[in-house]
Amino acid sequence: MKVGVIANSGKSLDGGLLELRRALERAGIANPLWHEVPKSRKAPKAMRRLLESKTELVFVWGGDGMLQRCIDVVAGSDVALAIVPAGTSNLLATNLGVPEDIEQAVEIGLEGERRRLDVAGGVVIGIASLCALVLACRAAGAAATGLAGERL
Repeated sequence: MKVGVIANSGKSLDGGLLELRRALERAGIANPLWHEVPKSRKAPKAMRRLLESKTELVFVWGGDGMLQRCIDVVAGSDVALAIVPAGTSNLLATNLGVPEDIEQAVEIGLEGERRRLDVAGGVVIGIASLCALVLACRAAGAAATGLAGERL
């Protein structure tokens, strides 16, 4: 299987990108196609390169913004995305049950069940973020401010 990595070089988790390389190597992936980007807005170009290279599985290291940009590019293709959550909120990873442990995330990416997501025109993470905001507002008692009222 041809494996690639798109990593937001500004994000860190546990042992960082070096540990991700080591975890992949321990799992039998010695030389993935590797693309590091300084910001998530640079991810689509790197993802298109991986698609052109016929990559079958892409590990995405970053947060929700990075994931959203990668999802936007691969939507409708047969490329599988594996999440290695390294962002601030990691809403999509959390909702899919992907742990922040690098070894476990790599194992899930390689051995876990593949699920298709209906991205509904690229609004998956936007909706998850809105839901999280509503829940946070309600938990903080901010419903009275109108942020989490009947308008939703």
